[in-house]
Amino acid sequence: MRRLKLGLIFLVLISGGAYLAHIVRLSYTGYCFAQDKYLSDDEYIRGALSDVTWELKVKDAKSTPEDYVRSHPGCCSVYHQASSWFDNILNSYYVEVELNYELKPEMTKFSGTPFYTTYVSVTACGVAVESFGEGTRTLKTATQYR
Repeated sequence: MRRLKLGLIFLVLISGGAYLAHIVRLSYTGYCFAQDKYLSDDEYIRGALSDVTWELKVKDAKSTPEDYVRSHPGCCSVYHQASSWFDNILNSYYVEVELNYELKPEMTKFSGTPFYTTYVSVTACGVAVESFGEGTRTLKTATQYR
């Protein structure tokens, strides 16, 4: 009987350890637990564009991020940067999204340039967390990382 209890305890510990290792691996590779999937590059770009829509020049008010990317091929790219294993275990996985776009006319007055390049950090679930960028005189093409 004692041997059976020890065997069951061992089995539970091994199963729990395997499950924990699986969760850590998913977190490390950028799995979005909230949406129960890995996001595509298009979904990362959509998340990054949501951070800059207030300054982005679009054709009309009904335009979506997908419309912008479709009409501006080469505007955006995703860089899957390697974070430390510790950050990834804590679910701090993120990608860098490069966006190149034309500013709205009212934004051009403030920046002094008609175009802007910004880099947006996006979480594994597509949420923009921080960004930085600079105004440019010409519309750049995004760096292709793959």
